[in-house]
Amino acid sequence: MTDEIRKANAPLIANVALARVAMRGAAFMIVASVLAACGSGQQPSNPPPVEDTAFGDMVGTMDKARAVEGIAQEHKEALDRTLEQNENASAE
Repeated sequence: MTDEIRKANAPLIANVALARVAMRGAAFMIVASVLAACGSGQQPSNPPPVEDTAFGDMVGTMDKARAVEGIAQEHKEALDRTLEQNENASAE
């Protein structure tokens, strides 16, 4: 009886063995990939200066904005003085 059971289960046993080999191979590949990614012997190079990247145009943006802000403030003050003079002249 055991020979019959063994013969009947032979394809099942072969599939289980094949699945175990496949799982071990997949596990090995995952571990090898992780170790390859983490164990790079190359040291990272220094990043290029920001001026040489796609963000180079934005480097001096804040300084330019501050310079324009001063000019805009002076223009506003000149307009305010002119308005005050016109209001005082029309009030008299």
